[in-house]
Order: sequence, then structure tokens, then C-alpha cells
Amino acid sequence: MTKGAVTAAWLNRTADVFGISSAALKFRLLNLGWITRSQADAIPEADLRNDGRPARKSDVPLPFGRKFHAPFAAGMTEGRISVRKAAAILDVTVGFENAFDL
Repeated sequence: MTKGAVTAAWLNRTADVFGISSAALKFRLLNLGWITRSQADAIPEADLRNDGRPARKSDVPLPFGRKFHAPFAAGMTEGRISVRKAAAILDVTVGFENAFDL
């Protein structure tokens, strides 16, 4: 490998071959001394995110956090609110018809 040959595209392709993330490959090359700190810093982290692939639908954060859902879960567990009523309040569906759309 020649100096300056490491790009985000190269890291993404090579990481796929080794079955690791491109960010991990970048740091392994840095730790081995095969690239310099300045070369590593020159590669934008955004280009390595998801190994250069677009984010999957499942990688999008949920609209409500765990802290927000906890009272609903507790209420359903205690029988104080039905699943359908909680779903109606949150404006979400109960069924699994769209659960596997990625």
C-alpha cells in the first residue's frame, strides 16, 4: 500500500472483504503504523458511517424514547390502559403488518 492510497471508498470496499467496519479498519491501519494520524484524520467519519452505504430504515431513531414509553408499558402491564388505547394515543399501529419493511 502506498502512502496516500487510503480513501474512504477504499476503506469501505476493503472492510467488506474482511467482514469488519470501515472505521475499525481505519484504526487498525493507524495502530499498525500503515497510515499516519494526519491521513486517518483526513478521512471524514461521515464517509465511513454504515460502511459507505445509505442508512437502512431500521437505523432511523424511533420517534419516542424509552423514558417516554415507560409509563405506557407500566400502564399496560398493570392493566390500566389497553394496548389499542395506548397505540391510539401515540398514533401508531398495533399490528405487525409493517414491522419487517426495511
